[in-house]
Amino acid sequence: MTCTDLSRNSLLRVYPFAKVIGEEHEVEVVGPVKKLGIYPPVRNDKDVKYVSLPTRTVFPFYLKTLRDVKSKLDGDIIHAFKPTFQSFLPALMKKKKVVLDIDDWESQYVVDAFLSANPLDVAKFCLVDAYVPESYFVKKIIEKQIAKANAVITSSKTLQRKFGGTWIPTGPSTEYFNPENFNGKKIREEFGLQGKKVVLFMGRPKLHKGMGELVSAIQKLRERDESVHLLIVGAGKDVPYGLMKYLKKGKDSTYVNNLSSKDGVTVEGYRDHKEMPEFLAAADVVCVPHRNTLSANAQLPIKIFEPMAMQKPVVTTNTTDMKEIFAGCGTVVRPDSVQALVEGIREYVEDKELRLKHGRKARKECVEKYSWKIMKRKTEAVYESL
Repeated sequence: MTCTDLSRNSLLRVYPFAKVIGEEHEVEVVGPVKKLGIYPPVRNDKDVKYVSLPTRTVFPFYLKTLRDVKSKLDGDIIHAFKPTFQSFLPALMKKKKVVLDIDDWESQYVVDAFLSANPLDVAKFCLVDAYVPESYFVKKIIEKQIAKANAVITSSKTLQRKFGGTWIPTGPSTEYFNPENFNGKKIREEFGLQGKKVVLFMGRPKLHKGMGELVSAIQKLRERDESVHLLIVGAGKDVPYGLMKYLKKGKDSTYVNNLSSKDGVTVEGYRDHKEMPEFLAAADVVCVPHRNTLSANAQLPIKIFEPMAMQKPVVTTNTTDMKEIFAGCGTVVRPDSVQALVEGIREYVEDKELRLKHGRKARKECVEKYSWKIMKRKTEAVYESL
């Protein structure tokens, strides 16, 4: 299995596949790694074998990284995660059976995140292509090669409609993520959340994930009920590849730096993935408020399924496949709206019976449709079709 960056959250899509396929097959996860090392939330799981290689991000040095990754791909099947220069391209060059896994619309994400009408932004957007493999133009070229894969797997139905293949969302281990085994008391004590109505956000608090709208919604809810509290876990400090960091202009980091100073908001950095059930058990509501952009409409993150497994109600926005997944077991509101988030969160905060009802149904849905067992069965069917 190839991963475009072993130090970042792109590894969260690879990790469960490595775990479930590794139960019966020999699996190696190959990819470049930064000084940070293996992505902190999953680095301590010794069941997954990583083959980490030095990261080189500027032309022409990143060509060496490409060759390094290619040299390590000696498996019978190469499962490449993301249609990127560091993952899919070396897999294609190896001329073996290649399964391409797509969990993002890569080129569109670069447009949504970095391009604006500002002439300086346009110039940076175009000129950076000469230096880094993570630019829009390189991603577009590689996306044209998707048809050369022997099989395609997508994390969302939106991506499936665009690129074809088999839909396999990133589900959790419903045996480990089990509400019977966790009570959340430890987390509430650690962060002083006793007696609070906790709204949980998991992951890096970035702009396209609706963080601005969520924080504003929490402030409005606290005007009526000061016990409402937002807990953010996963605010890491890793940075994007090479010169792409200069296109971000500090927007996301500004949010992270300012969040902790706001009333009713607690920000925590990376925690081991094994602790996530404890955080979820401590929460009353989980919020996943993606903005309405083309790239966000293609994403279907794991952080919607882990709350389902833990019997927690989810408030999310009407992007990608959310409406279908949370029919009768969650609340889907219009995106880019602070007031819609306020209303969605308030309903759960004020109605414990509704939280319990939706939580129970959410776990049932997750066990039956999105668990690791389902992922394993569908993935092995793809492998057997090659």
